[in-house]
Amino acid sequence: KIPSIVEKHSYSLAAIDDSPLYTTGKGTSDGFILPSFSSTFDGGDEESDNGGSYSSTISSPDCHTDINLNKTYCCAKSWDDNLDEWWQHHPDWDISRETDDTYCFSPMANPERAKFLRETVYPLQWQSKECNEEQSDLEDSENSCFAHHVINSGYSANLGLLGISFMTAIFRNHSAFCLSKRYPDQRWLYSNQRNANGTGTPICESGDMECYFLPITNCHAKVKQHDGYDMDIVKQHGSRFDAPHITWLRQYLTRPQLWLRHEIYKLRKPFLQRLRQSSSCTVIHVRRTDVLLEGNWRKRRHYFALDDYLHVTRRYPDIADKNILLLTDDQSTIDELHKYHNGTESQWTYLPRFRWRGTEGGMNGHLPSGDVKKEIIILLTELSLAGHCNRLIHGKSGFSQLIKQYMRVGNGTEDVYHKSITDFDIGTRSKPNATYTISEQEFFSRLEKRHNTEPVKRREKRKKKKRLREN
Repeated sequence: KIPSIVEKHSYSLAAIDDSPLYTTGKGTSDGFILPSFSSTFDGGDEESDNGGSYSSTISSPDCHTDINLNKTYCCAKSWDDNLDEWWQHHPDWDISRETDDTYCFSPMANPERAKFLRETVYPLQWQSKECNEEQSDLEDSENSCFAHHVINSGYSANLGLLGISFMTAIFRNHSAFCLSKRYPDQRWLYSNQRNANGTGTPICESGDMECYFLPITNCHAKVKQHDGYDMDIVKQHGSRFDAPHITWLRQYLTRPQLWLRHEIYKLRKPFLQRLRQSSSCTVIHVRRTDVLLEGNWRKRRHYFALDDYLHVTRRYPDIADKNILLLTDDQSTIDELHKYHNGTESQWTYLPRFRWRGTEGGMNGHLPSGDVKKEIIILLTELSLAGHCNRLIHGKSGFSQLIKQYMRVGNGTEDVYHKSITDFDIGTRSKPNATYTISEQEFFSRLEKRHNTEPVKRREKRKKKKRLREN
């Protein structure tokens, strides 16, 4: 069953030159009309939790070879043609083309990745003899796979740990990897729709990542089964962020179902057209919100002014870019953009969405809109857009590492893998300035003072240079 999405809105481009007034207050949007999430599937019963579904008929794509490109395309008849099960059992194929009418698959451009998924991962995940039949009593069954429970933290934190555990299962245990639950009715954060009375309703029967992504195995874990992970295995193949195999396994974990891919395509299309007006683009990721609430004050991360990120583009020519994709979880960043950087030469693109302002969402407040499906669609759309850029400026953040992974492998519909990107972490390479602080109130106070005094300082600096030249 596929979750039903019934809200129907329209959206406009987040262009700084024609933006309307934005609103204020807790959990507000930036003033743009929220994007449409209308679906082309049957929608199901809007009064039930069962959701809708595409046709359950198993079908195969129509394949042809483009002689000019020397590339094979296997395409669906339309977006109503569900090839999820076909893709599920063809792990060495990628989405290669998406249009308004249909979508296509092609063999993976990276032969090493294709071979790893086809010959190593798939046989363990789907052809283990002890996993062929569904177990009727999961709590009392024998362990049939190496398991890690889903954690209800941020998307990148969850995916990061699952990737490490998946790699442990494949390289150390030589067994299938599967997801487990801490308790029988545990639900993943992004699959649990909170109700007005504070209770939650799963958006699909499983209440886990399979509400959005293709199944990864026919094996099942016991409830409470948690086999952890082995970081030494990961280190043998690189770092936990950069090892190719761990990137491939995370991609395998998150192959979106048809309904989700279609929603991402429709939301992404106008923003992608805007980004492609230039030959290149830079991603600026501004992470704020709850980073000031983490641990003790020595371990907390910092708020940086938007101008600190822009300073990188001015100081380093190889990062300079006027075409900027802004990814941020913080409404005050959008306010800062409109207040202090309106009228600049840069073209800014960002998705209209609900965002917390500063720390008002509390610790792990990852769902500012309250709608889990919208949050996933927007998050994956932003990552997909980032895959078209080749420069990244960011602070310390696990989500920045995930952005970097998407950028390095390129967008799923392009033959770009392991492309070279420019990565700049201002948290480690930028000299602290007047707004470098771990206090939210102090940050905004210094930010206001900085923008009020810096124009004067710049004028004085120009005058001083002029006097030196004259002398």
